[in-house]
Amino acid sequence: AGLWDSTLLVVTGDVASGGSLSALYGDGLPLSEPLLSLPLYVHFPGGLLAATRVSEPTEVVDVTRTAFAALGLDLGKRGGRDLAQVASGLSLGPTSPQIATLDQTYSARWGNLVLTGRSGSPPSLCDLQLDPTCAVNRREAMPFAAHALFRRVVAAAAAARPATEQRELATV
Repeated sequence: AGLWDSTLLVVTGDVASGGSLSALYGDGLPLSEPLLSLPLYVHFPGGLLAATRVSEPTEVVDVTRTAFAALGLDLGKRGGRDLAQVASGLSLGPTSPQIATLDQTYSARWGNLVLTGRSGSPPSLCDLQLDPTCAVNRREAMPFAAHALFRRVVAAAAAARPATEQRELATV
């Protein structure tokens, strides 16, 4: 019917596309970059950006923003970046860290910096541009970056907590 050229098709998943079966069936695995990197394939209308491979991290809200833009709808300032802009290199990186949590562990990525840790223990900071394997903890060398990312993790955790119910005082 000739609809392919005017179709936006987005395919993603909820499991990393790494070669390990532990990624598929493991519970409580560390929140490392290979496990947090999910597949995302996009076909833009008219073959725009065909065969373009992008390593820029994206989020679910980016898919939402892209779908709204394709439908000609305005999402306002609710977040997310248009994936066409990300793929073309016109988008500046994420405006806030991408944060993942699992039980007491967390991982926050902001550009090339990744802060990982567990509640009650000092976090570890990695610069993916200098050390893609995150073998060296750069927290001591980059204390301001580590502190800024940690504050964002704490703020995100506080925002995700359900609001406490106001208790009614009992007069005795």
